[in-house]
Amino acid sequence: VGPIPDISFARLAVDPLLPLGDLAAACERWGATHWASDVLARRAAEEHWDTGMQDQASSAAAQFAEELGRLKAGLALLTDDDDLRRSFMLANRSFHESPVVPHTDWRPFQLGFMLANVTSIVDESRGGDRAIVDTLWFATGGGKTETYLLYVVTTAFYDWLRGKKEGITSWGRFPLRMLSLQ
Repeated sequence: VGPIPDISFARLAVDPLLPLGDLAAACERWGATHWASDVLARRAAEEHWDTGMQDQASSAAAQFAEELGRLKAGLALLTDDDDLRRSFMLANRSFHESPVVPHTDWRPFQLGFMLANVTSIVDESRGGDRAIVDTLWFATGGGKTETYLLYVVTTAFYDWLRGKKEGITSWGRFPLRMLSLQ
């Protein structure tokens, strides 16, 4: 679907809209390549899918379309909301300037997660995006903590820019880790 756009902390700290737009477009191209109706119909015929498999594939395609819609909504919100965009840029600047972060770029899934969930930062309605609970799971070293921190730091800057002086910005729950002793 093409090269990964420049999704470095430094770039996103200065101008996030073009690279995030490129990332969302790449995701859309990937979906058209793998989840389009004609692609699924061709595969169903070639691979002799039964009705259950066809239904499962259609359901997964619909889930992909919904997630892509969330990515696009997040990008639109970052485009339209100057405070939210500035908060995101400041969070990226924080990562760029941090002496403890050994890398300089995001992984595409990390920014996809952020885009899919950024609307919940500004949506204060009970039935809106805050009602969605996403689980981010990858093996150790996969980038979960940085993703979570990008979201939290963006939210904290957004609260600060709006003049929030007190209250909860983020609430996290981390499961206990199991240790194996030999």
